[in-house]
Amino acid sequence: MKKALVFAVSLLACAALFAAEAEVTALEGKAQISTNGTSWSPVSVGSKIPEGATIQTGFKSSLKVKFKGSVYTLEPMTRIKFDELSDKGNIDNAVVSMKVGGLTSNVKKLEDRRAGFTVKGPAATASVRGTIVSAEVGYKQDIVTARENTTEVKPTNSTSSAVRAISEGQAASVDAGGSQQSAQSRAAQAALGIGAAA
Repeated sequence: MKKALVFAVSLLACAALFAAEAEVTALEGKAQISTNGTSWSPVSVGSKIPEGATIQTGFKSSLKVKFKGSVYTLEPMTRIKFDELSDKGNIDNAVVSMKVGGLTSNVKKLEDRRAGFTVKGPAATASVRGTIVSAEVGYKQDIVTARENTTEVKPTNSTSSAVRAISEGQAASVDAGGSQQSAQSRAAQAALGIGAAA
């Protein structure tokens, strides 16, 4: 029994030691990290980001985070939590929750592997498989823009299972009630005042 307990503790320690993590690769201005949700520390280029950590950028600040082959760019005044960073089997997957701000993800797979990325805003959730997508959390709605290829968008906190696929150059917005507006070009949304800075 004692040997089994020691073995189990050793396995947990090894899993923690080799857990997948992201890394800050570029920083302009100031950003902070919290691993417990209460205390904050400054980040710099080379800082490691473990699963469960929250990152926030300051005013006129931005940073780039790399996980495997993918790069995520956080705009000024953005806060995201890395809910999942995994490299199980032949799949590298990241899931983040964005509380406020803007994020552009450039999801790229490494050789012989698949890459996935999901960003959850208060209203909209976007699932990305090897493409570039931007997400913005606005005052009353979230906006997802496909920069290339196709991205799936659905309401975050809705019983609706409706998933909308948006193509390159299109943007979809979801309001706090889970209502989705039809996908249209980003330029058309801007002309209608959708996605204007809050």
